[in-house]
Amino acid sequence: MKEILDAFENKDVREQFIADLVSILKDFKSQTENKEKAKEALSKISKHFGLHWDDDKVNMFYRDAYNRYFSEIIDETMVSISSQLTLRN
Repeated sequence: MKEILDAFENKDVREQFIADLVSILKDFKSQTENKEKAKEALSKISKHFGLHWDDDKVNMFYRDAYNRYFSEIIDETMVSISSQLTLRN
């Protein structure tokens, strides 16, 4: 968190971060289509905070986000199925 606060105190860093973030968000679907594009987007964002994530760190972040996303979908699907089964009985 300190890295983010420190980075945002610098106007140039803040403006470049916003520009990169906007470019990623404009093409968000494409940026998340595959692992390589997602890794590029994560690396692009992390550099503004002096983090300079290596491939291992980006892979870990990507894997965690991917697992959380699909975990939520599976949970929602299970709740929906459970509700439908309850209504049938």
